[in-house]
Amino acid sequence: MLKRLFVFLSFILSVNYCIAQGNLVPNPSFEEYDICPDISPLSFPLYWFNPLNPSTPDYFNSCAIHNSSYGMPKNYFGHEFALGGMAYPGIITYAMSTVNPALSNWREYLEVQLLDSLIKGVNYCIQFYVSAGDSSYYVSNDIGVYFSKNEIKDTCTNNLPCPLSYQPQFENPVHNNLNSRIGWTKVSGTFLAKGGEQFIVIGNFKNSDATVATLTEWSKNYSTLRVAYYYVDFVSLILCDSIYNTQEAVNAYFCSETGKIKIEANEETILHLSVYSISSQLVFQKNNLNQNGNFSVEIIPLSTGIYFIILESEKNKYNFKLFKNN
Repeated sequence: MLKRLFVFLSFILSVNYCIAQGNLVPNPSFEEYDICPDISPLSFPLYWFNPLNPSTPDYFNSCAIHNSSYGMPKNYFGHEFALGGMAYPGIITYAMSTVNPALSNWREYLEVQLLDSLIKGVNYCIQFYVSAGDSSYYVSNDIGVYFSKNEIKDTCTNNLPCPLSYQPQFENPVHNNLNSRIGWTKVSGTFLAKGGEQFIVIGNFKNSDATVATLTEWSKNYSTLRVAYYYVDFVSLILCDSIYNTQEAVNAYFCSETGKIKIEANEETILHLSVYSISSQLVFQKNNLNQNGNFSVEIIPLSTGIYFIILESEKNKYNFKLFKNN
């Protein structure tokens, strides 16, 4: 009994830590750094690193008062104020060379280790902001995020930056246009974790043939290499409103828009639904459901936190954990 209680409490404490810390991305707005780019253009914000050799993502900070190329808001690629601080990085997401076709797959990426590994079966909300550099010859909506259990450290075989050979689990929706160089455009979506992911990599994982790019001709400064270039700021990864589900015979899903729990119980008749807080307080109950197949139950509005959902049939009880983040 004591052992089971210890395991239960350990789980609660570990999940509570994850909920309490909110954003799982360290240094999300890139304000923390070791070396100002005023001294070394190859400096990088703390915790973030470059996953691909020999590419060279950039770091811009207002501390670079003697090196305007890496300053903020004015720098080598244009003029843009940070979303909410004094710094941001920048990456090439598309390139086209007029003299060397090998340069046309030039790509740059940003990688960071998360504050905690992701939980299997849980939905996470990914969000970041981009702004096209004024010197961009192209714009492109192609940018995504790859979630990995292991650190990504790759080298291109031809000693030229190339697309990383991974399939991102999240990609910017095609209808979300990233063609503005004035202000910031939000990129956001969801990711269903397989469990154990600890790293995220941001960039365009497509080669140039598969990338859709639009000519802007905002700048004609680059005669041999013309690029789509984006500043990136405020990256966040948080738990979405979701149910952690490890059941097989019965499934449950939570829709934050409607406040309903959708239940799939093809082989059993569900009699009762109960919702408990993390302190084991009963916050909602629906008895005498007597339903099977696919159906929904509207519950009361829940505040942010973790809840336990119990579905009861005549013979079985099914337990779920609901993460409510909004």
